[in-house]
Amino acid sequence: MSTPEEIGIQLVCPDCRSELLRQPERYVCTDADCRQTYAIVDGIPKMLIDDAETLPEEDWRKTVTGERQA
Repeated sequence: MSTPEEIGIQLVCPDCRSELLRQPERYVCTDADCRQTYAIVDGIPKMLIDDAETLPEEDWRKTVTGERQA
């Protein structure tokens, strides 16, 4: 199954409209104030605000900057 990026679609955060960072199991909002994550279930992004989770600020920073977590 193709990802949205592979077919030329750029997903944005449904909450704040910022760019999303794709990870294997989720999308992460790149906005520091929002920090929402959206699960990918069976290859399909679950882009519902009610189902999103907010990352703690430190975890979000490590995720978007690519720092390794200990």
